[in-house]
Amino acid sequence: KLRSAVNHLRGDLQQARSWAIKENVIVRAQFTSRGYVIGVEGGQVLLRRELPAGVNIKLSATTFNDDDLDGNPDTSFNGRGIPVPGVAGDLGKVVIVGRAGSRQININTVGRIQMT
Repeated sequence: KLRSAVNHLRGDLQQARSWAIKENVIVRAQFTSRGYVIGVEGGQVLLRRELPAGVNIKLSATTFNDDDLDGNPDTSFNGRGIPVPGVAGDLGKVVIVGRAGSRQININTVGRIQMT
């Protein structure tokens, strides 16, 4: 379950980055302990995914900021596919935990998405 959830999240973040580039818009991924929502900033939801039972996002270890002040960390990609300039909280990691341990996905300054 954990491996599958991490692979889905990594792929969905890569898709969010691709959407941002293709449409030249800001695409935001917002995380809760039970899943995440990806959408065009200020508009259309592109994807909503709930994690399987026993797998959660560890918000206390996730290092993205809460840019829209709704209590949930988020990250955004701009039309060039990089984290939104000037928002240091869009760089960092999201940590996913399950019975088999934990994994993390990192996003760096050029928008590269890596799983560790």
